[in-house]
Amino acid sequence: MTDGNDYETHILRAYDSTRAYSLVLISDSGQKASVGMMFTERNDSFDFIAGLEEFKKTYRIERGLEDK
Repeated sequence: MTDGNDYETHILRAYDSTRAYSLVLISDSGQKASVGMMFTERNDSFDFIAGLEEFKKTYRIERGLEDK
């Protein structure tokens, strides 16, 4: 996330689950790896996404890309 606009390029939701995600890790040399993760509770999954949205908003505000 370079401009704070989107995290979906690095965190992908599973198509068949509301609790599973894939984290896409990219090295400086361009190598990619995917790491799967799954929450046992839907509330934890919701909190994860809510935290990402809050981070995105704060990131953009701090860099002057978005107003409070």
